[in-house]
Amino acid sequence: MDPNCRSLFGRGKHTDPNVPAHVVKVHFSNSKVNPGPAYSIDSYQISPSADMALLRLSKPHKLSKYGVLSDSHQFRVGELVTLYGYGKGLHDAEVKSLRRAQLKVVGQDFSYIAGETLKMKGITGASNHGDSGGPVVNAAGEIIGVNVLGSHAAWCDPYAPSEAVDLSHYRQWVKDVAGI
Repeated sequence: MDPNCRSLFGRGKHTDPNVPAHVVKVHFSNSKVNPGPAYSIDSYQISPSADMALLRLSKPHKLSKYGVLSDSHQFRVGELVTLYGYGKGLHDAEVKSLRRAQLKVVGQDFSYIAGETLKMKGITGASNHGDSGGPVVNAAGEIIGVNVLGSHAAWCDPYAPSEAVDLSHYRQWVKDVAGI
């Protein structure tokens, strides 16, 4: 970490293509304490140009509500977005359930380790270790990003900057892989 508490963390193109699909498990729960049963996947696809992957469940799982990928989102400075995740709290506090934070989009970036990203600054919280892969949604509730980079400053700054893969650049890849 640099002395200004600004270095970034993130998985950054570390999705291992050699991990067998059968060892990956998915839980459908808002609780880390009682996550419920684990579901298997039968395959996954890793994006060739961004730090994200899509998982295919072995068996369908019915949910009461599904996330919707935005079809028309365009980058806009000042846009308010919501990030969801199970990441650590301030001073690395452990969390027991799904949390959310409101952030403001402050710019765009290209990161070798993440791809095309939205740069965000926390309003009610920030991304921290464990939030990677969580959705970033716009005011309409559409998924516009995948949380990928946070700041080590989240330990000491509850409104630290973070970045999310900007799905407007990868929309067609997601649709092609998911078959939607």
